[in-house]
Amino acid sequence: TSHYLSYSSEERMPRFGIEKYFLRSCFHHSGMLAEEVVWKRREDWVDSASSYEASWVKYLQKLCQSRVEQAEGFSRREEVYTHNVPLTEEEYYYRTIFDALFPNQFSLVPAVFRPAFQVGTDPSPRSWSIYPQHLCVDFLGTVRMMV
Repeated sequence: TSHYLSYSSEERMPRFGIEKYFLRSCFHHSGMLAEEVVWKRREDWVDSASSYEASWVKYLQKLCQSRVEQAEGFSRREEVYTHNVPLTEEEYYYRTIFDALFPNQFSLVPAVFRPAFQVGTDPSPRSWSIYPQHLCVDFLGTVRMMV
């Protein structure tokens, strides 16, 4: 790990739409790992368990958006929250659930996961530019075309 981290962050960035390209290329044709293992795309479970057009992620985002619109609190989020202000309706919805279950405890959460190297607020890899929109790797590791 320390050897890999000794390379610059630019060398460790995704290339050709492939995350961890530098590390994967070290094992390419090495015989240490099967090529389908070396180049297998990582995919969130939610993304691999549903089709691209009708993904669970999109369904949850729409559900959260409708619930937040009904509550009419999203526009005041910066007044209500000073720590890790929710950027999306989905974040806001989950934040209200957390606050209801654990009042005044959100300061214990140091950060909210957001993609560090992508523009946008959607944490699902499906929305990232490096994610191939036409391919999907299911939970068994099978690469298939999305329909």
